[in-house]
Amino acid sequence: MDHTSDDRATARDPENLPPYRAMLEADVESFSGRKAVEYPKIAQAIPKILEAAFERCGLSGVWDAQQARETAGDSYAAVFPTAFLPHLLNPFLGALQDELDDREQIGAKPAGLRMRVSVTVGPITDAGPNATGTGAARVELNRLLNCRPVRDALINSGPSTRVAAVVSARAYEDAVLSGYSKEDEDLYQQVEVENKNYRRIAYLRVPRLSWDALGKGVPLAELPESAATEVPKSAVGARHSTNIANGSTADTLLQIGFNEGGVNTGQQHTYNTGRDSYHHSGSGPQFNRGDVKRYEDRRGERREP
Repeated sequence: MDHTSDDRATARDPENLPPYRAMLEADVESFSGRKAVEYPKIAQAIPKILEAAFERCGLSGVWDAQQARETAGDSYAAVFPTAFLPHLLNPFLGALQDELDDREQIGAKPAGLRMRVSVTVGPITDAGPNATGTGAARVELNRLLNCRPVRDALINSGPSTRVAAVVSARAYEDAVLSGYSKEDEDLYQQVEVENKNYRRIAYLRVPRLSWDALGKGVPLAELPESAATEVPKSAVGARHSTNIANGSTADTLLQIGFNEGGVNTGQQHTYNTGRDSYHHSGSGPQFNRGDVKRYEDRRGERREP
């Protein structure tokens, strides 16, 4: 029997694999819960915010290197050369957190934006500059963005957490475990993702953790009433806290978290009158964190990734 007939050969002819690409998608938390009049304003703001975050960390070149982009409602998806995958995790995610922070500080509109981000890598077809193409990796990108773990990461966190990202296992292995992103592996939390027929392991990354952002600890609503009244505001996302020690100067204070105050030893007092502004009286050594900015703003600096 002839096993090399034209029909059988055609049926077994392999097809070329589409090019590997790094992909990022972002949307806004509780978009549908806002008034309809805000929808177009938010949709217009999203790519501007993303671009500003890339510029903020000196990676305007990565933003400019998008090979395709696609918008749908409150989501923005972009395709990048695979070599840029580590930069979509670090420093971009931290810069996006700070960009949203600064928008709140200056009262930019629309206000109160918090964003989910998904990142993956894989083969994807070329559909031109205004469409992200097709492929299993493109489906994965959307399934990750809408999965329960990344939604819960924002729901269970305080308002100071403005970004929650979920990264595919392939992207995590290629960029983080390999060392290319220059991040500690324990900054990521492994989660199980189930969304429609998609079931995979993925990794959560929350640039600024606040109350129970990764589902660890007891939610405030489940604490006994006596304990709930004793939880400091800083534990549920507030930006300021106060520690007081009475007695001799041998007392020790240990504050873990974001500090916008002074750390002092000896006989003196510190009065914090605002962000990065300190006044002291008394004597003794004083230790202050003068620069409390959480991320180096490299806006205007263009560097090669």
